[in-house]
Amino acid sequence: ISYLETKSDYEGTALGIFWIPVSTLLFTALLGLVFHAPSAGHSLTEFYLYLVVGYVVWNFISHSITKSTNIIQGKFDFAIHNSLTLVGLFGKMLGDRIFELGLNLVLVVLAVLFLSPGNFGLNTLLLIPFLALLSATSLALSYLVNLLTIFYPDFENIIKTAMRNATRLSGMAR
Repeated sequence: ISYLETKSDYEGTALGIFWIPVSTLLFTALLGLVFHAPSAGHSLTEFYLYLVVGYVVWNFISHSITKSTNIIQGKFDFAIHNSLTLVGLFGKMLGDRIFELGLNLVLVVLAVLFLSPGNFGLNTLLLIPFLALLSATSLALSYLVNLLTIFYPDFENIIKTAMRNATRLSGMAR
């Protein structure tokens, strides 16, 4: 379902769903070229890999927060139509975010393969528990943010504004 929904979002474009990793690639390449300081002791390759991994993880957490401000309020009819429970609805939304993360992780793997192939080894297996912890964190954040906006509806705009500013600031800090 996540694939079909994402595909319909990019319908009519030449790259389709591949716009997700391409936009990540273009944005991180721009950040890497603009903010890399040659005297920092790290090569441009190391800095870019640091940047792309950080951006992909931040993008996932950011979407976990901003897209969760109105799950129950906005997706209630969808849940009823598809006979989803509350857990199923939050699981479906997590699945959507994981699908997008998966597309961006393909970019990360390709970047590491091309830029620093020596970094693959047994330590790569740590990605599995990391993704499990990241998913659990995303689900918990999603639920808590939606719960907060149910009780205090004004927090939806506050959260979205705060996350937009945090994303801008994190891009400038790198």
